[in-house]
Amino acid sequence: MTMSAVSFTETTMRTTKPTWLTLYVGMAVLTAVFQIWVRSSQCTGLSDCGLSYAKGIVWSTIWPMSWIVYLAGII
Repeated sequence: MTMSAVSFTETTMRTTKPTWLTLYVGMAVLTAVFQIWVRSSQCTGLSDCGLSYAKGIVWSTIWPMSWIVYLAGII
């Protein structure tokens, strides 16, 4: 009986990890698209937009983690 509980727990943990990672990546991609969309109207020329887009990509990578930390502090 103990083996079944361990197996169930291990199986549940294995299926939960990709789900959170998938959710995080999905949020980051949506944020990146939004960042590029917003920034594209605020810059002129490829040289100006390049740096702005790079900042948007970095922000979209960090942003989901900041929400996780923020929400964990509230709960």
